Amino acid sequence: MKRGYAQIRVLVVDDDSANLVAMQKLLKPFQGIQVDYAGSGEEALNFITQEDYGLLLLDVRMPEMDGFELAEVIRTDPETARIPIIFVTAELTDLKSTFRGYEVGAVDYLAKPIDPVVFTGKVRVFLDLEQQRCELVSLVHQLREQQELVKKSNQDLERFAYAASHDLRAPLEKVRRTLGLYRHYHEPESEKEEKLLETCDRGLKHMSGLIESLLGLASLRTDMDDGHEVDMRMVLHDVRDCIAHKLDLVGAELDLGSNLMNVRGDETLLNQVFTNLVDNSINYRRNEVPLHIQIESFSQSPMQVQYRITDNGMGFRDEDATRIFDPFSRLVTQKERAGYGLGLAVVRRIIEAFDGQIEAHGKPGEGAEFLITLPAA
Repeated sequence: MKRGYAQIRVLVVDDDSANLVAMQKLLKPFQGIQVDYAGSGEEALNFITQEDYGLLLLDVRMPEMDGFELAEVIRTDPETARIPIIFVTAELTDLKSTFRGYEVGAVDYLAKPIDPVVFTGKVRVFLDLEQQRCELVSLVHQLREQQELVKKSNQDLERFAYAASHDLRAPLEKVRRTLGLYRHYHEPESEKEEKLLETCDRGLKHMSGLIESLLGLASLRTDMDDGHEVDMRMVLHDVRDCIAHKLDLVGAELDLGSNLMNVRGDETLLNQVFTNLVDNSINYRRNEVPLHIQIESFSQSPMQVQYRITDNGMGFRDEDATRIFDPFSRLVTQKERAGYGLGLAVVRRIIEAFDGQIEAHGKPGEGAEFLITLPAA
């Protein structure tokens, strides 16, 4: 069966023109390949420096530079070292020569006189491998291009979000001032009017908070460096101190593990990560039971540390575990629970910026668990 091998180049090297003609006939069934023929080692080197070959069929016995010497030269150049070499020889029973061939980079041997069936089978194997390599290289190239496009798209979206949020500040401030002036010079004439003004106040406050959250998300860089060693004990105790009033207000308890392992990152950003996670637990607590939040760390490997944040709050379905990190994603309505749907999006963005990972697990009515993996310090 004939098989196509698009644009794969094969180089045949032999000082005997009759052998080159015979090789040409043997290679004819392989559709799509491009074959070059060299009558010496020096001529072969000229070809190799100009073209990218997927297979070399190399005669061992040649004057001046034999096949072994040519293979040694090819193997010393990183650009050509990967090319598979099949030695063609009439001395296959010579173990010393055979071992030398493998030492200089041969991947296989063909014995003269050449058996067409054996030749076809061996050559097809290496052409298949080369075709797969080319397809893989092409796929990697396409993936890199897609990554660049996604990166540029994200950067454009970040700039747009930042500009849009920034531009919204001015008209929002005008509305706030106008409403303030109205309240200053005009007393509400009815309870209905007072409720309308309170609704406006709440709407302005929510919009202002949303804009600030958008600005914060858009301004987070995704190309941060590897960071530095962060004292997580200090970070988490600071988080607990800063959020103590909220914990007291709802009667919640935050327990920190005794062995809080250091990681690589940034103190300020990791403070924001754990503040957002604790805030999330507070926001999605169950009113019928006291909220309990626990943060502890474990050594995943010499290179990684995992932090586990658990609570006994509302929880969520496991099928929602991925989308809760999407911007503006909410599992309940704004009326049920306050927030802008950006807190966990910020968390994921910061963690991934430091080559970390975050995943979530939950059970409705039982609680939530967040697992953060970061580089060890």
